[in-house]
Amino acid sequence: MRQLEDEKDLWIARGDYAKATEWADECLEIATRTRARKNLVKGWPVKGEIATHRRRWDEAEQALREAVTIPQAIGNPGQLWRTHAALGSLHDAAGKSKEARACTRRRAM
Repeated sequence: MRQLEDEKDLWIARGDYAKATEWADECLEIATRTRARKNLVKGWPVKGEIATHRRRWDEAEQALREAVTIPQAIGNPGQLWRTHAALGSLHDAAGKSKEARACTRRRAM
């Protein structure tokens, strides 16, 4: 799985959102089927990041809001921090500076 995660990062960096979306969809499907919340924590932020790059603000917000609930529930502070960072990046890219600052504050907690 780690190698695929590295490839996912490469696909996003290269703008190959179709490949990255395939990875996220597969990750979410496997996580749902096996009830592995730790993999849901990986898949939803990627969906949000891809949507942010595509400037699909509502889609990105929905994915990242879903993503933030899981690390809160399972007690994964590292992933919670990363998800708040992704939400901040989304709001910044969408020109919502007030919301971006709020995400930065939540990351600091």
